[in-house]
Amino acid sequence: MKLYTIPPRPQATPLQQAIECQKAGDFRRAERIYRKLLSKNPADVNALHLLGLLYHAKGKHFEAVSLIRKAIGYHPTEPAMYTNLGVIFESRGMHTEAMACYRRAINVNPKAWEAHFNLGNVYSQFALHDDAVRHYQIASDLKPEMDNIVSNLIFQLDASGTSTAEQRFSARRRWNDQYAVPLHQHQQPHTNRPTPDRKLRVGYVSGDLRAHSAWLAISPIVLGHDRSQYDVVIYSSTKLEDGATDVIRNADVTWRGVSSMGDAETAALIRSDSIDILVDLSAFTAHNRLPVFAYKPAPIQVTAWGYAGGTGMDAMDYTFADHTCIPEDDRQFYAEEVVYLPSVICYNPPANAPEVGPLPARRRDGQITFGNFNRPTKMADRSLELWARVLTAVPNSKLILKYTGLEQTFAEARIRDTLENLGIATDRVRLYGWTPHDQHLGAYNDIDIQLDTVPQSGGITTLEAAWMGVPTVCMAGDRVSGRTSASFMQRCNASEFVGADPDGYVAAAVQAVSDLDRLESVRAGLRQALQDSVICDDTAYVREVEAAYRQMWTRWCEQRAAEVAA
Repeated sequence: MKLYTIPPRPQATPLQQAIECQKAGDFRRAERIYRKLLSKNPADVNALHLLGLLYHAKGKHFEAVSLIRKAIGYHPTEPAMYTNLGVIFESRGMHTEAMACYRRAINVNPKAWEAHFNLGNVYSQFALHDDAVRHYQIASDLKPEMDNIVSNLIFQLDASGTSTAEQRFSARRRWNDQYAVPLHQHQQPHTNRPTPDRKLRVGYVSGDLRAHSAWLAISPIVLGHDRSQYDVVIYSSTKLEDGATDVIRNADVTWRGVSSMGDAETAALIRSDSIDILVDLSAFTAHNRLPVFAYKPAPIQVTAWGYAGGTGMDAMDYTFADHTCIPEDDRQFYAEEVVYLPSVICYNPPANAPEVGPLPARRRDGQITFGNFNRPTKMADRSLELWARVLTAVPNSKLILKYTGLEQTFAEARIRDTLENLGIATDRVRLYGWTPHDQHLGAYNDIDIQLDTVPQSGGITTLEAAWMGVPTVCMAGDRVSGRTSASFMQRCNASEFVGADPDGYVAAAVQAVSDLDRLESVRAGLRQALQDSVICDDTAYVREVEAAYRQMWTRWCEQRAAEVAA
């Protein structure tokens, strides 16, 4: 969320001194100045507002709300104060109140781009993707220099059930033309030694090198390279670190923290490291560094694993996928050359997973329990509509939804109200929030089948369910992010759970629960099927990746030789 700050005044007034102290983290002195100003003029709107922001930074949210509300009372037409009040409410999980503040800011000033941006973020969080798209678009039009707004817009178009492949690709190309192409003027000839069979230096750029779902797909690649053929350099674009980060730091890699570095500086560092192949692992997700790739600091640049869908960038040479996630007909929607691997990702199953339990329906007199453990941002209306159709077709069945944030009032009310309007009684639906990961995995022992989300399907969630013996009913959707579950089920020899369309999705769910003996057999063997698949054969998978890298590199060397000969 975007926190608006009042720009400093040119003269060194007491208010300006307080602002500088607040920026420097000297909260005690800043508060002293604000209090002195308020003792002279209790209606000093700027002092009230900024003191409220100071209290918010100190974690004193109740006092912050009180101060900013008082400032609004004196000056009710300043959109920044409504926006900041919304930020405080949002930080406390009070999303209804936050949205009301952002809307009030927009009513006061329709050009308040921060309010549009923040409102888009809230809508996104609760799978109201078309609303999020609308506000991101407005914010981008009002503040075109902010590339992260367009990044969020692209992310929401990928999640929107009404967007088309042409629209999603067009938005990426717009990002490229507006933010990447102007940086091409800084590209320089590469001095990497064009020897096809030499040891290569591969750089990975990511904002997710921590306990994050993307980490589970990234880590086998980063840690699994043949070190006699590949040196690995990590460029971490976030300061968020944990135990997973330590695993990488302690591995045989070179670690570079670049979160505080500008794009030009980061690109220069990568060039000085003589990286041969630079790999983006974030695309348009948080903490991405796509502008760095526009400088083309490495001869070969690839986007993969962290977020599928392509970047639309002229400076990005390749993207990895499998034939399910990017069919041949869809290659036209990628600026990158698509290179096919046996699976879109590989996966290291969690070591803390409990044993697969018996089929829940057996201990519930045949009552079926469906579930979904994806994040709420994927639980859009199209998902709820499909789930309602399945629950209607399977009388007395239940639905368990579980993820961080589902216990929040706004999220729960939206899901329950939508399902109830679709004819599903509230007592058939249970919502659970965060638990430690081992307990999260153990909760799969309470569901018989996972119902996938649409238009974006599950990723790691589908694999975790499979590891716990729970198949995922899904569709091969109309975008790469909507086909991952289908890819995983096919590679686990469980294609019977993949529907071609919404009707096929419902039919697959109904058919699956009509034969409990078969479902029980699938549950007993799915973990082993996943273990035996290419998805979990990280050694073979990394060798495929390395073979692709070598082919890319050989092609570049041949092109360089041809250029020299010419």
